[in-house]
Amino acid sequence: RPAHSLSGGEQQRLSIGRALLGRPRVLLLDEPFSHVDGFHKERLLQLLTAWQRKTRCTVVLVAHDVRDAARWAHRIDVLQDGSIVESGSGAQLFAAPRTKPMAYAWGPINELPWARVPEGLRAHPHAFRQGRRWFLRPEFLDAELLAQTCGSMSELERWTEGGTTYVRASAGGLHWLLRETDAR
Repeated sequence: RPAHSLSGGEQQRLSIGRALLGRPRVLLLDEPFSHVDGFHKERLLQLLTAWQRKTRCTVVLVAHDVRDAARWAHRIDVLQDGSIVESGSGAQLFAAPRTKPMAYAWGPINELPWARVPEGLRAHPHAFRQGRRWFLRPEFLDAELLAQTCGSMSELERWTEGGTTYVRASAGGLHWLLRETDAR
């Protein structure tokens, strides 16, 4: 079939294949997974990883989904207005983002007014502050810690996504988001 008759994902995979055939020393991939479904994305990630290890080619991956970058990259540079505003491994950027957009890029997060955050939580090792706002990932907050710092807690909502259960709770006059990993 002619390339122009292929779907967006097929064209994307064909373009990457053609680029790899050229045996580049540096490969720039701009949103390589944007039109690729989950199955083909996983296969493409495996192929690119094996190819990169074999050829030792430097790969620069441009992605808007930080989870795509974190899965594959050794280092992530976050650009904003043409400048690098954060740099580190995926684990570093997940645990301690320095900007609000990066905090939300990983998914839901607790964002509260600094003045209303209980003293016992303000210095949480995984929390960060930006101006008058305080942030903490739900992964780093559990019901026991919330009850210790805020007093009584009432569950407002509970839902499951994959193997993760999220709990929205009210405590200390604020709404909180907690994340529990389901036992398997």
